[in-house]
Amino acid sequence: PWMLIMAAESLHKVAFTFSSQDARDSMSKLNFDAAKILAGNNAFVSAATCLCNAIDLLGKDSWKRCYDSTLQTYNSSAEMEFYAGNHAQCEERVQNILKHAKTLDDQQTAYFIYVQSLSAVQMYDKALATGLTVLRNMRLSRIPWRVSLLQMLIEVVTTTKILKKWSSEALLEREKTDDPKMELYIRLLVFSSWAAWFSGRRNEFVFLSIRAVKMSLRYGYASYTSPAFAVAAMVCGSMSNFAECDRLGETASLIMKSFPDAKDAKSITLYFHAVCSYHMYNVCEPKEYSNRLLEVRNVAMNGGDLAFGCASGYLRLFFAFCNSAMRLDRLIALAEQYRDEHVTLNKTSFLVCLRVVRQVAMNFAGQSGSPHILEGEEIRDSREISEAEDPLNKRMFVWAMVYLSYMFDDFEKAKSYSAISVKVWKQDFPVYGSMFAVVVRQMSWCKLYDISGSRRYRRFAIQDLKLVQGWVESGLVNHRSTYAMLQAETLALVKKKSIDVVEAAYEKAVSSLEEAGYILLAACSAERAGDFFVQKNRLELARDYIVRSSDLYRKIRASGKVRHLMSKHPNLIPTAPE
Repeated sequence: PWMLIMAAESLHKVAFTFSSQDARDSMSKLNFDAAKILAGNNAFVSAATCLCNAIDLLGKDSWKRCYDSTLQTYNSSAEMEFYAGNHAQCEERVQNILKHAKTLDDQQTAYFIYVQSLSAVQMYDKALATGLTVLRNMRLSRIPWRVSLLQMLIEVVTTTKILKKWSSEALLEREKTDDPKMELYIRLLVFSSWAAWFSGRRNEFVFLSIRAVKMSLRYGYASYTSPAFAVAAMVCGSMSNFAECDRLGETASLIMKSFPDAKDAKSITLYFHAVCSYHMYNVCEPKEYSNRLLEVRNVAMNGGDLAFGCASGYLRLFFAFCNSAMRLDRLIALAEQYRDEHVTLNKTSFLVCLRVVRQVAMNFAGQSGSPHILEGEEIRDSREISEAEDPLNKRMFVWAMVYLSYMFDDFEKAKSYSAISVKVWKQDFPVYGSMFAVVVRQMSWCKLYDISGSRRYRRFAIQDLKLVQGWVESGLVNHRSTYAMLQAETLALVKKKSIDVVEAAYEKAVSSLEEAGYILLAACSAERAGDFFVQKNRLELARDYIVRSSDLYRKIRASGKVRHLMSKHPNLIPTAPE
């Protein structure tokens, strides 16, 4: 194969001497074959160069003279330019195809590449509009221009009913589709749903993904069926159907393995499966889960899917912070490395999210003068994020402010951002099921009720507690320890139980969180226990919990929190932070 590549490169240098168009066509075919080999080895820039040479050799009249080979070459060139990050060149190729292609069928591959390219440069609304236009023109199923909440829920209910009729064995034995048009249709459904995800169009994201599952069951599996099943698993998990979430998630992984050449599909499937497996059913140690996300990132980056590679990197650090999978000094350094990598690769979709995670970690590590706000070395002015239109960035900002305001005792801010968090949660249903958002929010309600005595906050605290209780009782076993923490807070601050009852609840919460590996949350629970016993003038008991909290914060290098503890309880912590 490499001899072919070298021959194509050498002969192209003297191609200007070829007077015969037949000879130039042969040279074009040689470059096309070389590009296929290079693409198979992820050498996308070189493959794009070979295909550019192939197009030059075909000449300006090639659309009339050799239509099929010209269409194939332009489609391949557009795809390689996309993978190489040359989006302007990709769009030029696509527009050329759309101008000369004879039928809609001949345009569909170009449209698909165009949707991918638009998403890569963060033109998600345009990508979604383009995808919806093509899907409607293909007329293989009814696709609304704007999916309503009712239409989305109907699609979820009808498809999940269909899925219940299929056994796990039958799902795995389903044949692959042999219809190229259906293959492309399912790919477009998935990539259009991905554009909708970034655009904050929840209804379209869920509807299009679930429709891809339905079409796959009806007509056979396509290479992009597995990501659709992974999203379906996530939706089932958000609706507390954790058994079905588990089944569909595992099915997605197995379908993915039956299409080894679909690298993009593998990246998307692994990404969404990792999200739902963490939140919704799978029990694994925090470090094990962090390593799983690292694997997802490596698969995506090595396969040329840089967008999902960057997404997985951000997700890894976000959960590493939430579940204490790595020390904060390591997390901060890794976030800086990933941030620089995103800039170099011109993949900025998750750049703000990375900056938010890094700044929050720096606040906890004591590297910020005002730890209760989202500003410091990484983020100079948080207004640029809070006022952004990007839904993902807004969601990250709200998460960060709920965390920082509660953890650093700025309860006035915690009040407003917890209320915003409730709105975001409702807008996101039935996706984006970040359980940690509810956990910290519920503790904020408890503290606000303790401070103000407002029954409104008591109602909110009980509602969120029952929400998490329902998840645990429905099978969400990896949040049993966090539920124990919320129970302790509720017994202490909302239900005002006796000292003995509260002490037993806090001891259970801190021990179970520490045993599960949630060091940050264990430290937080111990801190709140210490605060509570100081209020009750049980200073010996308070000292035990405050010292325990301090030791846990030190374990993950959260020196900022240790200093915060010392400022609150100077007589209970005799030593300075490391």
